[in-house]
Amino acid sequence: MKKDGGFTYVEIVVSITIFILGIIPAMEINRMILEIDRKYCAIENAVKNIEMIEKVVRSKGYKKLNNYLGEYKYEFLEDSYFIKGSGVLENIELLFLGRKGEEIFVKIERLDNRSVVEEKDILSLKVEYKTKYKKFEIIRLITDIEEYYE
Repeated sequence: MKKDGGFTYVEIVVSITIFILGIIPAMEINRMILEIDRKYCAIENAVKNIEMIEKVVRSKGYKKLNNYLGEYKYEFLEDSYFIKGSGVLENIELLFLGRKGEEIFVKIERLDNRSVVEEKDILSLKVEYKTKYKKFEIIRLITDIEEYYE
């Protein structure tokens, strides 16, 4: 028995249609997964950058940070590993690429100590890193005691 040519043509069209209906959603899911991965990697890199910035600032020590009391704002005008500007973050290289439009805000202020037992000078360090996807913030207290034990 011989098969009809038209019937084979219909089978081919139906199989191609089923293939296209299956491949388009799979390609869309792949695109979404890549987009989520890109956002996750950007957030992870920003977390590592802000932790590094906080450690670099704290490593300057209490006495040196007394000279940098105030607020400092840095903005990346282009993709770069280096923070441009003056102040507490002058000439610091980041671990991961800082993207255009990302901002870093550093605030160092002296806190009033209201302890009756012991009077110590305490500095408050606040570091904010604002990216396209999220804003990160770290707040630390710095005293002169840390310098004696390092």
